[in-house]
Amino acid sequence: MTRTSMFAALVFAVVAFGCNPKADPGATGPLPASTAAQPPAALVAKIVFIDMKEACDCTAKRTERSWAELQKATQGTDITVTRIHMDENGDEASKYSDMKPYVAIPAVYFFDGAGALAGMLQGEIAQAQLESMISGSQAQGPAPGLENPVE
Repeated sequence: MTRTSMFAALVFAVVAFGCNPKADPGATGPLPASTAAQPPAALVAKIVFIDMKEACDCTAKRTERSWAELQKATQGTDITVTRIHMDENGDEASKYSDMKPYVAIPAVYFFDGAGALAGMLQGEIAQAQLESMISGSQAQGPAPGLENPVE
């Protein structure tokens, strides 16, 4: 088989048998890049906010805006919120990054009552995103591989 005919066969296979999300009635489309699985409301018992105490101005501003949004989103709830400065307490922060690595700060981890990781947000975070995670309005339960409890 020549390269041209192999390429033509590949293109045909992709067109004929390619992914068709509309064919799957359970398909909801991709999650936003900044979210992991959304936790059910009753299961969010703990939130861990990881940032840096010493950061450049743009990162510091983004972090403080996100922290303020988290405070608003959790006001009146009994959810435990912990803030960890990774540049002051790297060992504590690494416990969470080992579970689910982050590429932007702040990183916000959501845990259920059993201590299992149920979701994560990172980068600049709006109150609506946080409330969605807390309320479970897009609930899908813990994502596969995120069942590791935290002591």
